[in-house]
Amino acid sequence: MRLTMSLVAVAGIFLSSVAQAQNFPDKPITIIAPIAAGSSIDPITRVMGDGLQQRLGQPGIMENQSGAGGAIGSNTVAKAKPDGYTILIANGGPICILPNLKRNMPYDAAKDFRAVTPLYTFPYVFVASKNLPVKNVAELIDYAKKNPGKLSFATSGLGEPAHLAAELLKLDSGIDIKIVHYRGTAPAMVDVIAGHVDVLFANIAAAVQVIKEVKPLAVTSQERNPSLPEVPTMIESGVKDFVVTSWNGMLAPAKTPDAVVNKLAGAFNETLKTEAAQKLLVPLGNTPITMSPAEFDKYLNSEREKWAGIIKKANIPMQD
Repeated sequence: MRLTMSLVAVAGIFLSSVAQAQNFPDKPITIIAPIAAGSSIDPITRVMGDGLQQRLGQPGIMENQSGAGGAIGSNTVAKAKPDGYTILIANGGPICILPNLKRNMPYDAAKDFRAVTPLYTFPYVFVASKNLPVKNVAELIDYAKKNPGKLSFATSGLGEPAHLAAELLKLDSGIDIKIVHYRGTAPAMVDVIAGHVDVLFANIAAAVQVIKEVKPLAVTSQERNPSLPEVPTMIESGVKDFVVTSWNGMLAPAKTPDAVVNKLAGAFNETLKTEAAQKLLVPLGNTPITMSPAEFDKYLNSEREKWAGIIKKANIPMQD
């Protein structure tokens, strides 16, 4: 009798989950952006939100929750109800780097999220304030060595790929530059343009839009980027094997039903193929990319391993 009741209960839960997925979505979906408003991901997030409206009948509404290197917004999604109505537009920082860098994380990045789909990958552009008397990476390194501790290195946040890029450059070139963390690329770039900080690894979309206001020294990809063809790579600039790229993609809370995840992934992948999305991403140096949820999950695991290796190489201590 007890076995029969248990089986009935399990069947009831399964059928309820199926019904929930079939009706999904029946209200707007919140897309948490774990960085400050005004960043380069705002426009594409809105396009993805419009895509949900067109393909699933409900809009995706962006909500910015910045702070703690993206951990605050990411934690909101990790703790959200796993019904597909609260999702994360994620990047490598809070998902693949901070867990290897910071103690007492409020979530387990490998267990508290479900991979939905990536959106695009991108390199960084190493930019300098126009006030800085250098024209290229070699001159920057030489200037830093002659003025140890004088220069300041802005980052988009502790544990962001841009932060790790800065630490790597310090390690590889033997320079002493003070690291200054910001809540996202946008406020960091504002201070570089104003001359309050000297250099920054900016994601390429942010850099392209203000490229005349700064000195672009190099890109961090293996090859030159078509959107900035005149800017050399870090490798061309003399920094051996220096390649740093990142990604943005969609994650849902763990235990979100497969059918819901697949619906979201399908809608986002179709939206990514549209002219609106392509025109927004490609001219700014981004590379659109589609994967199944399972493929994206494997990619995230490989990214965690990659960044753990870089953190070890750079000898960066765990942060409290």
